[in-house]
Amino acid sequence: MTMMRPTSAGKIGPQRLLAPPPSASDTDPATPLPSRAMSRPSSARPTSRPSSARTRPTVRGAWDPPPPVDNSDPTLGPVAFRTASGDPALLVELTRFVRRELLELGADTKPPGDGARLSVHRNAFQIFIEDFKTYRALLSDIKNEYEQALARLEAQVREIPALESQLALHKYEVAEKQAETVKELVKRVGDVKNDSDHWAKEAARLKTELDESRRRCDLLTADVRDKSARLKEEEISKTILVEAEHKLQGTVQDFVRRVTEQDQLVETLQRQNALLLESNRAAEDKVAELKEAYKDTVPKYEHELLRAEHDSYKSRFEHQQSMTVKMHQQVLDSQQKHEQILRDLEKRFAERLKHVTPDWDYIAKRCSGNIEVFWSPCNGMNANETIVTLIHMCTRYSAAGGVGGMAVMQANANGGGAADRRLSRAGSKGTLPTSKTGSRLSLHSVGSKAGTRAVQAPAGSLKGQRQAEEKQAFFLGLGLAAHVPRYLRFKGRVPNRQLTRQNCCLLIRDVWATKAVFDQDKKRQGKPSHLSEYFYLYLKKRFSMQDAIAEWGYNVVEACRQYKKQSTDCWLFLDILEDRLNESVYANVHQLVETLRTSFARLDANLNDGIATGRLAKTVILSTLQEMWKHKTPAQVAELTTALDVDQPGSNDTTYPLFFRANADSAFVEAVKLQEMEERAQYMQDLENAVYQYHGASVTALTTVEFSRIIGRFDLDKKKVDVDEYVARGYNSTVDKLRPRDTMTIGKFLANLSRGVLKRG
Repeated sequence: MTMMRPTSAGKIGPQRLLAPPPSASDTDPATPLPSRAMSRPSSARPTSRPSSARTRPTVRGAWDPPPPVDNSDPTLGPVAFRTASGDPALLVELTRFVRRELLELGADTKPPGDGARLSVHRNAFQIFIEDFKTYRALLSDIKNEYEQALARLEAQVREIPALESQLALHKYEVAEKQAETVKELVKRVGDVKNDSDHWAKEAARLKTELDESRRRCDLLTADVRDKSARLKEEEISKTILVEAEHKLQGTVQDFVRRVTEQDQLVETLQRQNALLLESNRAAEDKVAELKEAYKDTVPKYEHELLRAEHDSYKSRFEHQQSMTVKMHQQVLDSQQKHEQILRDLEKRFAERLKHVTPDWDYIAKRCSGNIEVFWSPCNGMNANETIVTLIHMCTRYSAAGGVGGMAVMQANANGGGAADRRLSRAGSKGTLPTSKTGSRLSLHSVGSKAGTRAVQAPAGSLKGQRQAEEKQAFFLGLGLAAHVPRYLRFKGRVPNRQLTRQNCCLLIRDVWATKAVFDQDKKRQGKPSHLSEYFYLYLKKRFSMQDAIAEWGYNVVEACRQYKKQSTDCWLFLDILEDRLNESVYANVHQLVETLRTSFARLDANLNDGIATGRLAKTVILSTLQEMWKHKTPAQVAELTTALDVDQPGSNDTTYPLFFRANADSAFVEAVKLQEMEERAQYMQDLENAVYQYHGASVTALTTVEFSRIIGRFDLDKKKVDVDEYVARGYNSTVDKLRPRDTMTIGKFLANLSRGVLKRG
């Protein structure tokens, strides 16, 4: 309730105050009625009623003494006391008091029950009570009852907004849970649909390749059988010619000479065969382009020329293929002897290499610089692996600028280079440590699909660390718990086969090749396999027993960790196996190498009148790379140049098909793959910095629109469709399922995005 204070002139002022709460004597029902009625001072109102000087209080408080009333108010007129024929003076006075107060408070137009009107009538009722002392106790009780009832109603009304807010909160929580459930179901359906479409296309492509390979295999088998029968007849005739003893020495020398020439001829024929294949592919591509360009308007003479050229290529290819088979059969016996000798030499050399390691203490005493940058990557490797690692390091840092490369190496030894930091973020943290007794500790921290993660060995002297990191004869199994991957479930000692990088890469390539065939069958049922699942099935099919499966599982995982900085194949296989990357990243890197090979073949054909010779100048290759990848820095181009010199040193010409052989260990191709992975890691780091630069480090979650805007600003050359695809991948959903106001934490968004393919533009 509100009241008005009287002004200094005796009239009601505009200031509004809260009425004081009733005293204990007014609200306590235990107080006797007469005492409550008579609790006010006798001076609160006059005891008599003068006929002309009587006044009434205009104060809003119920407990203040009543001030005199100005009866000469021109708006109401003077107060008239009751006459013989008029109303009682108190009634007239209270009526005028109510009217005057309502007018002053502006409550005369307000509806009944308003706070101002209630305050005026309360004061009038209080005056009425004071005027009748006989009924004061009863009237005060009535007044207090009504006031307490109003107070309870007001308290109940104040509780209504709180109850309404609780009801709205419960409704919002229920709606949010329903939305999350629907979103999860939609996401699962979308993932299954996308995977199904992708593997359907992949299955069709692989089936076509398989049919073509089978057809070629049948043709080659028939040719080999015919040539073998003819060669047997020739061997019978040759036995008659070697009967003469005096011609034996000359025949042997001539045979050695012919073997050498045949080896050279076989290599030449193989090179020509590869070039003819590339030329045939280029011709087919050219025919397809011409058909698409001219369609029904192709001149007849051009069609005949292309057909004749195609037939010429085909006949030359068949001729070279038959000659290759013939020469291969002729030198087969001599090659077997040579291979046996080489195998014996390699076996003895490998046995010696297992026990040969650099003496880093001796090097440290005689080297003025810090050798930590050389020793750390080579720790625990044999001599062959150490040489390969040092070659990669020298190739990288020599491309950084000659003498300045040593400063880069020193900086990386002190604080770590950008490439090494990217590698450390992308991969595991170290190698398997050893125990105090010299035995290898077990792998640990295994997730459902995260594979394994090792910890670093304790720091110490160079010699002590080298001895602690030497390969031991076994690992300790992680046990049989459900969170351990099936290919690592074993309890006890696991033999350490000490796989070489070459053997590890061969096994990885075989896993990928067989997985493609396996997924072709699984795809028909809509169940594409994960790499960790298939790796277990692959090992089980080859070895059957769980101890052998675990043995190869531990050895492959450890070998991938050890060689991941030397081989991109090991890097990708380990990250996909431990579910840090999707298989699309491996497919993208593989497609990048195929694109490079096709570009070289087309460039070779264009420079030689449509005939691929298999040779390109290094300067032409580098200019082609700069045109294809304009974002390459001078340091990256220098690194590729050094890799070309490592693969084929000497003259400016290169035989580029040798880079892309199935089992080739090309430094150039490895440098291309490594730069692709480093650019991918750098793209992710720059995007993360851009997110916090635009929104600050205090922001933890953003909406779909904000993520899309950040990616568009960060990568200006990227199309809107690609930006939407990146955002959908970050939300682990599809583009058509995204909503503009969907929110997600920045860390989770970036983690989901980093699992797929990342590139600028």
